[in-house]
Amino acid sequence: MWTLGPDMAYSSITGHEMPRADLSAGVTSPLVGMHRTKDSRWLMLSMLDEERYWAPTCRALGVPELIDRYPTSDERRPHWPELRPIFATQIAGVNRDELESRLRTEGCIFSFFASPPEVLADPAVIDNGYAMADPVHPSLRLAAAPVQFDDQLPSVRRPAPTQGEHTEEVLGELGFGGDEIDALFADGVVSGPRPHE
Repeated sequence: MWTLGPDMAYSSITGHEMPRADLSAGVTSPLVGMHRTKDSRWLMLSMLDEERYWAPTCRALGVPELIDRYPTSDERRPHWPELRPIFATQIAGVNRDELESRLRTEGCIFSFFASPPEVLADPAVIDNGYAMADPVHPSLRLAAAPVQFDDQLPSVRRPAPTQGEHTEEVLGELGFGGDEIDALFADGVVSGPRPHE
């Protein structure tokens, strides 16, 4: 969450995930890597033991004819560039829920990427204070630093300053007198709320 803090803030306000680039490129084993489903969810396959998972994955993805056509890893490896797009096409034709059921039934190793809105709604995120509420904007959630002290949940205690909120104070600390500060405001050199107004 800390790494994806800007994505989380965006999702907390909009309720949507930021647009993503196509991450499925690359030529590796078709049993390892990212694929996109019909309903635009990202799936990570992670089956390094091809001998064990080749047949179950082919059955789960609806391409059982590939089991006998490429029975060993030695026979599959030269065909990875053509097998990966076949798997990608099969995955792209199925929604997450159906695909998850098929992969689970076959005992495949996989995981779906949680979208930022799903992460923000995750009970573990809520219970552990990983997404802090902003004191001014009720729907805004900000990723907490990945540390806790004395088992205390982190929180945002005050809002960010408004534009020019401390202008007068900073100018005073820099040695400007009241009349000089008034002139800077009057001439439009600086802006911000005037505490004495």
